[in-house]
Amino acid sequence: ATHPSTPVSLGTWLKIPRPRIVYSGSWHQWIDRDWLLTVARALPRMSFILLGPWSTEIPADLAALPNVYALGQQSHEDLPVLLAHCDLGVIPYHVCAYTHSSYPAKLNEYLAVGLPIVAPSLYEFQYVNEEAGRKLLSLVRSAEQAIHAIQYLVPQKNRTLRIQRQNFAKQSDWRHAWPIIEEAITCSPS
Repeated sequence: ATHPSTPVSLGTWLKIPRPRIVYSGSWHQWIDRDWLLTVARALPRMSFILLGPWSTEIPADLAALPNVYALGQQSHEDLPVLLAHCDLGVIPYHVCAYTHSSYPAKLNEYLAVGLPIVAPSLYEFQYVNEEAGRKLLSLVRSAEQAIHAIQYLVPQKNRTLRIQRQNFAKQSDWRHAWPIIEEAITCSPS
């Protein structure tokens, strides 16, 4: 496994074997390390790329896997291009009161490039699927379910669903969301 370092060039990124499964975000106490370790071990022919700053250490047994690439924080400007060259995004969060109420930025980053997403069945993620009127995220309750979901989703090249994911992300853009919020504020009773 590669360890956190300097920004990664697109050329280096493209040398990472496909399929590329990405986690982009902070490495913190809400990450389910056992989930990610189980999934990466079960899918040795897939590359697991970990991007972002680390507030806690990535477990040595995970970092030691030959299909895990811990590349550290990348610039926000480079992120869309790097993510566009991935096959699936994961959000390996523990299920708890804190994560049930979180809406991580990585969700919209993944959706903006049309990535399929495997994530735990958290309230906010369930809401995204309900709001979209279809299953934009594959929500799982265990590492075993995640393994099956990844194996199913990676070979899928559904252009229509990719565009639907991208369109959903556009709706979450502040340029779209702010007028709706502003109208709700001005229409509320005083």
